Amino acid sequence: MSRAQIPVLRLTVPRAAVAIAENLFATPDGALPAAGGWAAGPALYNAAAGETFAVTAIGQCQGVASGAIAKHAKIMVTAAGKIAAHAGNAVCVGRALDAAAADGDVIDILVNTIQ
Repeated sequence: MSRAQIPVLRLTVPRAAVAIAENLFATPDGALPAAGGWAAGPALYNAAAGETFAVTAIGQCQGVASGAIAKHAKIMVTAAGKIAAHAGNAVCVGRALDAAAADGDVIDILVNTIQ
């Protein structure tokens, strides 16, 4: 079930280091994050390398799953900017509001990347 995007805090990333697709997580430097690392939030729209774009740092938005994720599970980022079920010592970036069945599923998430 797709919900409305409700950003509480949006951040502007001054320059995309690489092309960033909508709903993929990015760092404040405009790069894809390290697996299990910290990210500023998922991109609100597609950005080509060199372009300015915005991310949702806190709020309800959407993310691209890298595989199966249970509804309400804690989530972390992958090196591709997708989300996965939280594991180990990874940074928790939020929770899944919907379940994902497969890689590429776009699901509603509750994000809080400010830690």
